[in-house]
Amino acid sequence: MKRTRNILIIISCMVISVTNAQSLGTKLGGLIGKSAKLKPEMLPESYEFNWLFKTLIKDGKGNESNMDFMFMEGDVKYYGMEMSNEQLKGQGQLFVVTDRGLEISTMFMLKQKGMGSENMAQMVSLPKEALENNAKNEEHYIYSELPPKVILNYNCKGIQMENDEYLMTLYYATDAPVSFFKVFGDDKKSIPKGFDPKWLDQMKDGLVMEMVCTNKKKDKYSFTMTAKSLEQKDMAIYRKDFQFMNGFMGLGSKN
Repeated sequence: MKRTRNILIIISCMVISVTNAQSLGTKLGGLIGKSAKLKPEMLPESYEFNWLFKTLIKDGKGNESNMDFMFMEGDVKYYGMEMSNEQLKGQGQLFVVTDRGLEISTMFMLKQKGMGSENMAQMVSLPKEALENNAKNEEHYIYSELPPKVILNYNCKGIQMENDEYLMTLYYATDAPVSFFKVFGDDKKSIPKGFDPKWLDQMKDGLVMEMVCTNKKKDKYSFTMTAKSLEQKDMAIYRKDFQFMNGFMGLGSKN
């Protein structure tokens, strides 16, 4: 589960601010937050999606995980993720829905067919600072524009970021039907030093199709994210189908 959380943090933080790799540890603590007062009825009755974006995550040790992102067109403040790898086989499905409007991230654990246990859910407070820029750690990056390339038949623009510890490249499509940045917004006040505001204007409608993060000192902190497919698919997660856990211990209500 530690590896699962790390990858979720990497993708969430990197998509919002592609230079957050140095502070992943502190952001993990921020994502945990104080969640004891969260109640199932705070969530909508359902989270609905109509686009499925499949990606492949590969870490510095060669371990692979499939990460599927779920989006809903229109003015919504949430997105979903489903992760699968060798460690999660036989344990059912794991979905995480991050709701920026409510500042809540919910893990939905769907039991495997034939198992007698309940579908479980866990709500976690999502402090704003967990996904905000950390300009102190980002000010030493050098940014440059990369030649465009085509990924999944989409014309993609590229950006390279480099400092003494990391070399990162990111390609994003500006004509895709869905976007990470529409979920998170485009706060120009928090952009790091050296980051050209014109890139933010381009990326606000962009979908990250490829990301390569190379740690110059420790390979185990390197990773890649590669787009596999983007297709229309109607999906929904219903609150009533899950038993919610209170805090991080014990069971709550089914609502």
